[in-house]
Amino acid sequence: MKRLIASNSFVFSISLILIFICGGNNAFLLAQKKRDPGIQTTQVTENFYKVYVHNFVNMLVFNGPEGAMLVDTGYEPLDLSEAELKKIGVDKIKFIINTHAHGDHVEGNALFGQDAAIISSQQCRDNLLEEADFPKSGLPNLTFSDSLSIHFNDEEIKLYFMPGHSNNDVVVHFTKADIVFLGDFGFYENGATWPGISGNVYDIEKSIVRMTNLFSDNALIIHGHTSRYTMADLKLHAEMVKEAIMLVSPLIKQGLNLEQIITRNPLKKSSFSMVREFSDKWIWNMLRDRRH
Repeated sequence: MKRLIASNSFVFSISLILIFICGGNNAFLLAQKKRDPGIQTTQVTENFYKVYVHNFVNMLVFNGPEGAMLVDTGYEPLDLSEAELKKIGVDKIKFIINTHAHGDHVEGNALFGQDAAIISSQQCRDNLLEEADFPKSGLPNLTFSDSLSIHFNDEEIKLYFMPGHSNNDVVVHFTKADIVFLGDFGFYENGATWPGISGNVYDIEKSIVRMTNLFSDNALIIHGHTSRYTMADLKLHAEMVKEAIMLVSPLIKQGLNLEQIITRNPLKKSSFSMVREFSDKWIWNMLRDRRH
C-alpha cells in the first residue's frame, strides 16, 4: 500500500467530542476526533478483526482468500493503521465500506482505497463531494440508495441505508458470520450518539427499530466507537428512543419552547435518565426535527 501525503487536519480537544456526538457538523473537516495515537486489534472470529484506532473509533477488517474488506478507514495518523493491517495479513484491499461521512470514519479512504471499490450510500458521497479538502481519490465510487448485497470471500454482505445519526448512515451485515457493524448508532461508554446537523431524531427511531427487527438476537454487534455492544444494548437503546419521543412529543405539540419543556423535565423518570446529562440535547433535537 502506498502512503498518502497527509492532508491538513485539526487537533481538537476532548471537550469538543461532545459537539460531534451531540449534533456537530457532519463535514469532513469538522469531525471532532480524540487524538491519542495507538491501535488495538481484536480477532472477532476467523477472518474478522476489530481494529480500534487511536482509542476512539473502530474499523472492521474481513480478510480472506479473495482479499480484504474494510468497514470504515479511521483517521490520521494513518501509518499506525497501515502497519497494523499488514501485521494481521492484509495484502490486497478489494472493498471499503463507509458507514457515514464523518471524518473519523473516512479519513483513511484515499490511502487504503487506492485499488479498492469504495462503497457508501449515495448521500455519503454527495456530502463528501461538498468538502473541498477531502481527497478526490478517497471518494466512494460505488453507491446505493436503499440496500446492496456483495458476495465476497464466501460471505454475503448486506448493506442497508439507515439514516439517523447522519443523513447518510449505512449498517453492514455479514450474513453467514452474523456480524453487524452499526456505525454510530447507540449509547456507549464515550457518551450518546445523536443526530448531527444532517441527522434526524425521528430517523434514528425508525432505523434503530428496523435494526432490532432485522437482525437476530445472536448477532455479534460491532459499534463504531465502543469495545462492547450487544443486541440487548441495541434493543434497550431502541426502547429508550421510543419512550423519549413519546414523552416529549405531546409537549412540542402544545407549542412549548425548549426552556418550558426542560423545566417540566419529561425524561426525569424515564429510562432515558440513564444518560440524563444528554436529555436537554435530545429535547433540543426533537424541537429541531419536529414532525409537521
